[in-house]
Amino acid sequence: QSDMLLVTREMMQDNSNHEDLVRQTQIAEVVNVLSQSILPSRVEIDTEALANNAKIIKEFVGDDVEIMSAVKANGYGHGAVTVARTALLNGTTYLAVANMAEAMELRDAGITAPILTLSYVPVFAIRQAIQQNISVVLFDLELAQQYERVARDVDGKLKVHIKMDSGMGRMGALPGDAVRLFRSVHAMQNIEIEGIYTHFSSADEDLEFTAEQLHVFKGVVASLKATGFDFKYIHAANSSGILGNRDNFFNIV
Repeated sequence: QSDMLLVTREMMQDNSNHEDLVRQTQIAEVVNVLSQSILPSRVEIDTEALANNAKIIKEFVGDDVEIMSAVKANGYGHGAVTVARTALLNGTTYLAVANMAEAMELRDAGITAPILTLSYVPVFAIRQAIQQNISVVLFDLELAQQYERVARDVDGKLKVHIKMDSGMGRMGALPGDAVRLFRSVHAMQNIEIEGIYTHFSSADEDLEFTAEQLHVFKGVVASLKATGFDFKYIHAANSSGILGNRDNFFNIV
């Protein structure tokens, strides 16, 4: 649009063009505004405060619990790369993002720490996930079969965290389908089940429902372990979940 306005300004220099132009005064005013700063606001990010927050959380959860820092949506507006690097220097061992584009921003910045995508990853992006060592969320057997085909074609191993729906109702495998899903995915040669997790819908305001979600999730994990499955990572606690109950921690928050 700014290019068109500049073209229009050039046309205005020729009087023969005036009858073909409208709102000439307003256009000139807009062109002048575009040449000036129209974003007087700014945000200053205090990395020392971010570092201190990360250290406090690490001290709170203890040495036996790892931290996965969510840096999606550009680090919630704080700068994904800056927040990720600060978190990794102060107790975080794992990063979480919304999608592959956000994951690649971190990889392109030279960050090599483990990364998990929290939302659906299209099949066409799985090759890149394998090449860049990015773990993806999995919640459906049909999707797992598509991922397996891509991973087999590139002779690679795709790391996945299987998400269970413990009551949020947004995305995840249902508890009753857990054993069948895990058996099927475990049999796939090119997919590695790195973790299992769920997400609390209202840990900041509804402790009773959060406790019910925790009960459901623990039941799923227990039944899977009884069947012979084990997991490198088990996680459920978002920030509010961390502050609410130590039972929410499992081995990574």
